Amino acid sequence: MPLPFRNIICGVFILFGATAVFAQDDEATRYPLAGIPILDCAPHSPAPQDTCLVRLPPRFGLADLQSDALGPVEGAFRLVKPGRVNFPDDVNLSATLLLVDLSPGPNAGRRSTFEFEKELLLALVEELPRTELIAIYGFNEDLRLFQDFTTDLDTLADTIDALELGGSNTRIGTFVSDSITVLADRDDILLRNLILVSDGQEEGSTNLDDVVAKAIEEGVVISAVGSFWRSFGSSENGAGMDYLRALTEGTSGITAQAQLDRPNDARTEAQAFGNTIFEAIQASGLILPDGEPQPSTITMILNEPVLGAPGDFRESEISAVFRPVQATLESPQKMRVCPQNLKS
Repeated sequence: MPLPFRNIICGVFILFGATAVFAQDDEATRYPLAGIPILDCAPHSPAPQDTCLVRLPPRFGLADLQSDALGPVEGAFRLVKPGRVNFPDDVNLSATLLLVDLSPGPNAGRRSTFEFEKELLLALVEELPRTELIAIYGFNEDLRLFQDFTTDLDTLADTIDALELGGSNTRIGTFVSDSITVLADRDDILLRNLILVSDGQEEGSTNLDDVVAKAIEEGVVISAVGSFWRSFGSSENGAGMDYLRALTEGTSGITAQAQLDRPNDARTEAQAFGNTIFEAIQASGLILPDGEPQPSTITMILNEPVLGAPGDFRESEISAVFRPVQATLESPQKMRVCPQNLKS
């Protein structure tokens, strides 16, 4: 259904013939201004022109969408998902690169739990949307492609089953950075996701801040599962979890902790993690004008998780300005309109 809208009647805009162009150049076309945008009303290719891209962060909920006219002509909009009318046929909403740490650990300590770890990998993949393009890469001191992007679950299951530990050093930052490049090279994807599965024990020297900055620049959300083969409560597990959180939080990703010597808890964590990613992908999409594009403020009302209170949410309101790319340029005449007061 078209999104609801509200007229605004004081402030300044410029009317060019039949097409209005809002003149407040300081109004942002995306939210937030820095980092991975949740709402982007001037998205890069392959998003079509005159659309807004919605990327809901994991654990957030979408309560409502609204549009406010920025001129005398009211616009209407629709949130469109893949497979629905007007969603572009040559664009994939989302793709996920699964990056698996394959180093065996000191004294090959990880080998005794790796078969169970592969079970968790499959459980995670099974929670993702069946339409999701998924690739599987593995690393130790080198990066290796095991399965290119596919939606075929049987192929992904066979690939996971065939994974083996080997090598020595664990260069997490280096190969997360390379995996970001792999995702960025795809020109048919709107939302790029990287899921890292590792114990978080970095043995390389790549700067973590540089990796996060690259992910943000390329629009890649990094999430991670801490796969801990050491005993519960070990200091190495704590340090590994802190490393993984530092890698993911700056890109609006999430982390989960799978303690392999507590198999029931680990299964629950892996499935919940995959389901959370699933829900974020399913809630995302393109906002398209319903009819002639009109300058508007697009507002999303979110259910935002409360830090430190699992299961609790609060409503937050974010906005971005939608400006149609094409306008009829004739003699302008100034008129008064009222700027919106929106919460963020």
